[in-house]
Amino acid sequence: MHPRVSAPPAGRGSGGGSHPASREDALPIFTGVRMWTEGDVLTLLATDRYRMALATLDWTGGRLDALAPAAALSALARGLGAAPSVGLGADSDRLGLTWGPDSFATALLAVPFPDERARELVRAQPSGAVELDAEALVAALRRASPYAGPRGTVTLAGWDGELRVISSDPHSGESEQVVKASVSGGRLGATYQARYLLDALRPFAGRTVRIEHQDGLRPTVFTAPPDGGAAVTCVVVPMRV
Repeated sequence: MHPRVSAPPAGRGSGGGSHPASREDALPIFTGVRMWTEGDVLTLLATDRYRMALATLDWTGGRLDALAPAAALSALARGLGAAPSVGLGADSDRLGLTWGPDSFATALLAVPFPDERARELVRAQPSGAVELDAEALVAALRRASPYAGPRGTVTLAGWDGELRVISSDPHSGESEQVVKASVSGGRLGATYQARYLLDALRPFAGRTVRIEHQDGLRPTVFTAPPDGGAAVTCVVVPMRV
């Protein structure tokens, strides 16, 4: 019998939607979801080097330590939204899931994962922070995206109680969207891939998201208080301009 995860790995609370794992098969280390347990907590982590998502869920069972294919788990997760809990277990070669009368198994990725480096990225030393409604920021990003140019980039600039989403393209024009926000510490002024920001905000729909930015090109961290499901942290690396 598999140990149990008390919340399904799909839906808003666990960051359902586009996952941040890479699709580059030549780099298999970044095509997987890293899973490990510590006590009664299961942690899931995925990254493609430019962004990362980490989620923690309640766990009942023994030790789990695995790197599973992200594409297979992402496809499976879309059908698990109605399951109250999911059984999860692994041996040295395979990962298995059970829910109700159904089951699924997949081969594990036999490559080492840079665990400590990945966890270090989540431990931000912010120079400032912005808190605002996640859906309001998503709406602003969608309005700005048509003007994001061939690289699909937008600049976030936060000060004096607002966050500005700025985009510019020599062919389609310019856009500046303003969202009410709580701004503390140093001012935010960094450029990102708009689609990466939209993916990072998806787990926080309907909630207030906290954006902690760091100096230079160090990663920006997105968090929100747990809402009864998984606790999710998303990380996006700013772009060099």
